[in-house]
Amino acid sequence: MSFRILVTGSSGFIGSAVSAALAEAGHSVRAASRRPNAMADQERLKWTRLPNLEDEIDWDPLVAGMDVVVHLAAIAHRSHAEGLDYTKANRNATAKLVQACGR
Repeated sequence: MSFRILVTGSSGFIGSAVSAALAEAGHSVRAASRRPNAMADQERLKWTRLPNLEDEIDWDPLVAGMDVVVHLAAIAHRSHAEGLDYTKANRNATAKLVQACGR
């Protein structure tokens, strides 16, 4: 069985490995990140732009038609980030993604 899977943070260390493994397993992957990486736009993997998580994001077009969402995008390695940046990106954006999945 093949699934249509959205992977956010697909250009990161973990995201790139997960995206590649899912595509190799025969799934159709929508790889969402701020910048494409070397594996963007292969046969089963199509890159799409993910806006900055600290901004308002319309998640509906990203989750449209997907069977599964693997959310790996986050602020993780920014030493100068303030608490509000983390809250916007890691909590608020994730909550809005969950709401979009529910729709």
